[in-house]
Amino acid sequence: MKNIKDQFGCHDCSHVFVKSDYDDGNAYYCTSKAPTRPPCGSVLMKEDSCDIDDEGVRHKRYDDWNKWSKNRNVQEYQVCDDWEKANK
Repeated sequence: MKNIKDQFGCHDCSHVFVKSDYDDGNAYYCTSKAPTRPPCGSVLMKEDSCDIDDEGVRHKRYDDWNKWSKNRNVQEYQVCDDWEKANK
């Protein structure tokens, strides 16, 4: 993810994963050159860990998500060089 910049208008970026939550609304994460995304923990998206009894497994899932999502958060109106290359 290089040279992130704001853009005019709303464009559809194929590099973005949208996480939806009941309380927090949507959050946007760049997936360009990213490893496979782990479950995000969203109850709304049925990727939560509520049904897992093993506390260690639950914490690992949240840790995996936090590690993956760190520094990937973007705004819905931003684009990067990868987006521009893919849309020329």
